Amino acid sequence: MTVTRDWTVTNAYEDDSPSHAVVRSVAAATGRTVVDLDPLYETVDTDALDELFEGSARARVSFRYAGCEVTVTQLHIVVRPDDRDGSTEADGDRSGSREQSS
Repeated sequence: MTVTRDWTVTNAYEDDSPSHAVVRSVAAATGRTVVDLDPLYETVDTDALDELFEGSARARVSFRYAGCEVTVTQLHIVVRPDDRDGSTEADGDRSGSREQSS
């Protein structure tokens, strides 16, 4: 897994399923643990995602998850977080707290 200075994560998921690799990649890109993220199945059909990339499918799927733009291909997962300042108020995040003004 490679994390660049702009917090883009590129993960060649090899033996991992695409759905598991997405969650691990998003956690790495956002500095959170996988348990801090909402379940991926609430965003995409994880079985369909994994089946799409079985065999030699030349597909590309992009979607939003946990405040990130995620692109999955046959070989890589690329994650680009929207908020690179460390805020935890992004979608798909259980750990963030929101302040209410009175």
